[in-house]
Amino acid sequence: MENKKLCKILENRMVCGVCAGIASYFKVDVTVVRLIFCFLAISGGSGIALYLVAAFLMPSEDEKQEKTQKQADASFEEEAEDDADTSFEEKAEDSDNT
Repeated sequence: MENKKLCKILENRMVCGVCAGIASYFKVDVTVVRLIFCFLAISGGSGIALYLVAAFLMPSEDEKQEKTQKQADASFEEEAEDDADTSFEEKAEDSDNT
């Protein structure tokens, strides 16, 4: 299963990228999401409130990519440390055997 997160998408955005992020998450056309928000805004104003709340709470795509990059860097560093420890132990064992 694909690990997907709801986030604002900066590409294909009109204001904050909320509609583009929601459309990407649910795999629907962004125009449909925008029309739903417009309908909600016209029919009572709840669309505006929901959009502002989502714009404030949803992380942006850049923040998501930075977190992913930091996690990848951390795992790489851990693997490098493990490899260094292993090679040091192997060299120590080789020198003990000779």
